[in-house]
Amino acid sequence: MANTQSRNKVRLSGLDRIVAVIPYLVVTLLCLLILLPYLNVLALSLNDGKDAARGGVYFWPRVWALDNYREVFRDGSIIRAYRITIARTLLGTLMSLAVTTLAAYALNQTELPGRKFVILAFTFTMLFGGGTIPTYIQYKDLGLLDTFWVYVIPPLVSVTYLIMVRAFFDSLPYGLQEAAKLDGCGYFGVFFHIMLPLSKPILAVIGLYTAVNHWNDWYAGAFYMTSDKL
Repeated sequence: MANTQSRNKVRLSGLDRIVAVIPYLVVTLLCLLILLPYLNVLALSLNDGKDAARGGVYFWPRVWALDNYREVFRDGSIIRAYRITIARTLLGTLMSLAVTTLAAYALNQTELPGRKFVILAFTFTMLFGGGTIPTYIQYKDLGLLDTFWVYVIPPLVSVTYLIMVRAFFDSLPYGLQEAAKLDGCGYFGVFFHIMLPLSKPILAVIGLYTAVNHWNDWYAGAFYMTSDKL
């Protein structure tokens, strides 16, 4: 067996080995380009502030100190901020996935009354928006200002992600839904037992994008929130 495996090994020439190594070198270089700025920030955070102001601190602290972390964590505001951010990201992502997939599934049903008009209405919102001031007034009338829900409800549905999920549902064989309905499944049965299990790739994609959008959002907190607690 060992002799057979040794005979089946592909022998690479020197040039082939160099070509095979190049992708690893490129990926390693890219990883370093991403990692080194983080190491620089970490080194500065662990260095004495007055000493760091002199410059020359790159990837290793010159004068070790934890004063920066004591100052940041002293009043607990950053802990509260992270608690709000994590709660918003988790709840907002789960709610967005639920509403987006349900809406996309409804638009996937050819027997839905007014289906073309609803799709057109959704698409229309991608081209035109009300603007900052009308949006602010609307949120005020809805009682969303200075509440946690202003982070979650307004971005609940992204039309782009809705169209992506609907296109994915359309790519699935419609015969699967018909067969499930013949076996006694209703719309929700088809959705939970057929569509969702087959939609894990698209759910992972839009779930990741939605979570990143929630985590990085600065706009909502700056314009619609005045409470320090939120």
